[in-house]
Amino acid sequence: MYMKDLDSQLERQWQKKLQKKREDEARQKELEEKEKQKKRQEKKAEKERRRREHEVRREQEILAQSGDTSDEDINREREKQKYNGSHKAGKRGKGKKGGSCVKLVLFSFLALIIALLVAIDFHCNASQRDQLCITYWHPARSQVLAAWTQSKIFLTNFYHRHIEKLFF
Repeated sequence: MYMKDLDSQLERQWQKKLQKKREDEARQKELEEKEKQKKRQEKKAEKERRRREHEVRREQEILAQSGDTSDEDINREREKQKYNGSHKAGKRGKGKKGGSCVKLVLFSFLALIIALLVAIDFHCNASQRDQLCITYWHPARSQVLAAWTQSKIFLTNFYHRHIEKLFF
């Protein structure tokens, strides 16, 4: 009788432990689910914010291109966009400015190189007796023009052989 009582008491303790363990696991799953839901909502809110910013920028571009709006309307839209952007700005907003700076620097560098090449070409065409132009620039220029002509011929032939068939 004593053993039966002891056995039933141990069984009840074991059931209580098991029940507590199940409740803890259920609470943990609920917390994890809430965290996942919170992350989903944050992502959704961020996506919605970016979409709104894109729409505002798009409207600004359309207004600026149409020319029928005043500077006051454009400034109001910019201020609205700044407020929305700075109100919930995260780390991503800071990175976009750096990317456009890099693009601007690379574009400026490319424009400088092109301007330099044009200046050299004008100089060498104007002074036919310059030894550096005769030695280096004229051969390089003729090779570039030949390569340009060859690539135009290649692209024309490629178009006629492959692309034109798709449309006609």
